[in-house]
Amino acid sequence: MKKGILVLLVLVIVTGSAFAFDILSFPAPVQPGAVMIDAGIGLRHLTYIGHKISIPPLFLQGEFALPVGVPISVGAGLSFAQWKWDYWGLWGLGDYGYKITYITPHTRANWHWGFDIPWLDFYTGLSLGWNIASYKWHGDYYGYSASAKSGFYWAFQAGAHFYFTQNIGVAVETGYPYWIKAGLALKFGGSPAPKQASRGSSSSQDYMLVNADSLNIRKGPSADYEVVGSAERNARVQVLERSGQWWKIKYGNIEGFVNSSYLSQGVQG
Repeated sequence: MKKGILVLLVLVIVTGSAFAFDILSFPAPVQPGAVMIDAGIGLRHLTYIGHKISIPPLFLQGEFALPVGVPISVGAGLSFAQWKWDYWGLWGLGDYGYKITYITPHTRANWHWGFDIPWLDFYTGLSLGWNIASYKWHGDYYGYSASAKSGFYWAFQAGAHFYFTQNIGVAVETGYPYWIKAGLALKFGGSPAPKQASRGSSSSQDYMLVNADSLNIRKGPSADYEVVGSAERNARVQVLERSGQWWKIKYGNIEGFVNSSYLSQGVQG
C-alpha cells in the first residue's frame, strides 16, 4: 500500500511539471458543491492455499466537495468482503475450516490537487473507521479455534478519478482496507468557487498577463465548457468581465472565459 501511495505522489509531481497547477483550487472536473459516488471491487490481501472468495471485496463511498475556498471533500464509505478457508478438505482430510467476514464502515476526507486537466481528479486524504471482523469455524480439528479482531483504524489513501464525460468515469484508489480498488465513478452538481471579485465589469482597457505555460480559453465560465483557444505564458489579454473565479477575456480574435488564478496584473491600456 505504501508503494502504491508513493507512486501516485510521484505522479503528482511529474504531472504538475507538465500542466498548470493550483494547490488551492479544485481540479478541472470537480467544482465546489459536487457530489462524488464511487462503487466497485478491491483487493484486500493475497489469498493462501485453500482460501476461496465467497463474496468478492466490494466498496461504496460518497463525498461532497465543500464550498469553502479550498479543495476539500468529506464523506463516508463501506467495504465488505468474505473468505472461506478449507485447507484440510482440500487434501481430503476432513471437513475443517472457517469463514471470515469483514465489514468496514468509515468516514473520509480528501484534498483534491488542482491540475488543469479536464478529465483528471487526483486526491489524497485520511480515513477513520471501524473494522468489523466475524469469524466462524466449522468442523473439529483437535479442538482448534481462532478468531478475527475488530477495531478502530485510521489510514491514508491516494486515488484518482478519470472522467469520460462530465458525470461518468472510473475511480482507482489505494489505502486501507484494500491494497487497490477500482470501479465506477459518478459525479453530480457543483459550480465554480467564488473569489474576491471586482464589482461589476471591468474597463474595456483592462489588461493582464498569463502566468501559466498554456492557459485554456473556454466557451463558458467553468472547466466543463469546451476549449476555444489558448494563451501562452506572459501573453497580454484584455479582461472584458470579472465575475467570480472565471473571467471573460479577449486574446487576439478569441473571446472566452479563463480561470483568473492564472492571470497576474498587467498594464493598463
